[in-house]
Amino acid sequence: MKKKLKIYDAELSGGLVFYKNELVLLLKKEHNHWEIPGGKVEAKENARKTLLREIAEEIGVKAKVEKFLGSIDFKIKGKRFLSHVFICRINKKPKLNEPEKFYAVGMFPLEKAKRLKLAPNVKEALRVLSEDKWNI
Repeated sequence: MKKKLKIYDAELSGGLVFYKNELVLLLKKEHNHWEIPGGKVEAKENARKTLLREIAEEIGVKAKVEKFLGSIDFKIKGKRFLSHVFICRINKKPKLNEPEKFYAVGMFPLEKAKRLKLAPNVKEALRVLSEDKWNI
């Protein structure tokens, strides 16, 4: 039997979630940077299902996925991750559902969000979003 080569420490799924044309971000306690809602892809889940579950868990709302933006390979503290990123919309104001993991939930105009201390995958996703000319 062949051993499966482990390339990533974790496979993630996250969303550039927009509420009234502002980007929803979470301030992560562990790394003290802003992240997009999302999390680890669990067994028997695909990236889209993971994303919708994580959005509901982290910010307490249902989201509509509008587009798959792409997959981003990045590192934090020596660990390698693969992050699948989607563009989503929500119709209800987000709330902080996991205060043990996050300091705050914030909503920012896109240009202001780009100037925050962001997780590496979020920086890259916003760069790709800008090049994609997505109509927010």
